[in-house]
Amino acid sequence: MNVRCLTWKSVAFYIIHAFAIPACVVRLFYRQRTGRLWWDDFWAFVALLFDCGMVAVSYTNMTSSIRWATVITFSSTLWGARLCIAVTIVRLVPPGRGRLVAKGVSILFGMIWAALIIQKCFLCGGYNLNIATCGVPRTTGILELCTDLVADAWLIFSPAYLLWDAKLAHRRQVLIYSVFASDILLSVLSIIHGAFILHRKGAWVGLVAHVEAATSLLLCNLLVLATWIYSRICLPDESDDISDSSAYTTQAPRRPNGPIYGFDGSALILTEISSSDDPPSKPNARSNQSERFGRSFNALYTVQPSGFGCPPFHLRRVQSCPAIVNLHMIPMLKGPNETYNMGWKNIADTDTIPSMMSSGTGNWSSLRNGWRIQRGR
Repeated sequence: MNVRCLTWKSVAFYIIHAFAIPACVVRLFYRQRTGRLWWDDFWAFVALLFDCGMVAVSYTNMTSSIRWATVITFSSTLWGARLCIAVTIVRLVPPGRGRLVAKGVSILFGMIWAALIIQKCFLCGGYNLNIATCGVPRTTGILELCTDLVADAWLIFSPAYLLWDAKLAHRRQVLIYSVFASDILLSVLSIIHGAFILHRKGAWVGLVAHVEAATSLLLCNLLVLATWIYSRICLPDESDDISDSSAYTTQAPRRPNGPIYGFDGSALILTEISSSDDPPSKPNARSNQSERFGRSFNALYTVQPSGFGCPPFHLRRVQSCPAIVNLHMIPMLKGPNETYNMGWKNIADTDTIPSMMSSGTGNWSSLRNGWRIQRGR
């Protein structure tokens, strides 16, 4: 019975690690050849080293001082792979608040990894050297299961939220979300592993640990390999690697078809007028941008609020930031000088842009989001 169990376990070890380790090697070779190595590749390499160490330690007949190191290599492989995926999310998300949050979560992953390793070193470091393995206490198993599920929840759901505004082709978007959603398999393995720890199934704990570690190593390389294969087979003329924030751009803006409403619910009339009042600028750069986006930057738009005592103002797009989404204008009367505060609201995600400005009479003022406003005369 033991021989059969050991043989079956050995075959399982060989099969799962035989997929995971070469996949990581191919990923690193591809990234190095294309000159796209980044921090996610570094953590993939770290996970690869610990996975190889886990395999080597499992098949050795050395003393238990080496054998219990599987506990350390298991956690390091698992969290190294998770950190690789977390840093990949950082790489995909455009600069802004979302990227800062993704960076913070990646740092938190590293802290959890270090805390688990320190805890296991204290637990297993004092074991008798004649004991072949280091048993994981139930409290440690519960702690590992909780951290695993929380981390996997971030890796599964955060890409859909952070990349919601990324203008990817539909098939590529489905591919990316599907790859990240495959981390559900890692959560299932974490639950099974934790259940075996709680029920003291030592032999099964080791087997599931190997499967979980190798699966995590395979999943952290899946996005790079899947997008590379997808680009070669389905879209040979497009970028080979979409696990990079430079692989997608936002769409050019379009003038809204429906009415625009003010803060008080009154309709705002948007009218295109001549460009005689434009400030001087570089003609060549403006001409090139106009040809690219099919709309002149010289065009002014008059916004006429329908509320009582609200004078018109002019709106124009800025050359430095042509690609923005439709905006909802909110004029508010400030005082006897009729100075207006223009609050800008993003219709796509209802997130208020933090920059607020007051327009001076007859003066142009720049906005961060790529528009300029001028008081009407």
